Amino acid sequence: MERLNKIDDFLVDGVFQRLADALWDRAGNCFCVALICLMGFTVFTVALLLSQIVAGTFSYPMMGLEFMAMMSAAVAALLFKDHTRSTKGPSPFRARLFSSRVLLLATMVILAMMAIGGLSLAMLFNIARMALYTAAIFFASCSTRPPMRRVERTREVFQGA
Repeated sequence: MERLNKIDDFLVDGVFQRLADALWDRAGNCFCVALICLMGFTVFTVALLLSQIVAGTFSYPMMGLEFMAMMSAAVAALLFKDHTRSTKGPSPFRARLFSSRVLLLATMVILAMMAIGGLSLAMLFNIARMALYTAAIFFASCSTRPPMRRVERTREVFQGA
């Protein structure tokens, strides 16, 4: 379990927090970026359903699963929406979403292994969807503080000296 904690900390703090800091000026805090990822997930889900209808591989049980996935994204979006203007610091979802992040990483590994056998349009849509959903959960676990810019830090050093 400690290895999973180290991997999770590296991904949240080392990868997604840096991406959230880089996107701060364009998108807002990490919850805004998570909402953008969830919107992309919804778009890819609708595109997957439409491609299955066009290809003739549409099935009602699959539609039920896709509907449940879109509902989980909608619930996550409602949870994240309240925090889009927050700059208070650590995310309240950091500890709560640990098991979700581990499960989504395992799902991404399984999808990558399945893609080795051959890529189809549906597999590409599924990989893109899961990558966006995983990114949304990781971005929601990042700190909501504005990033410290190097220019500000340099200015503070020169003014203090």
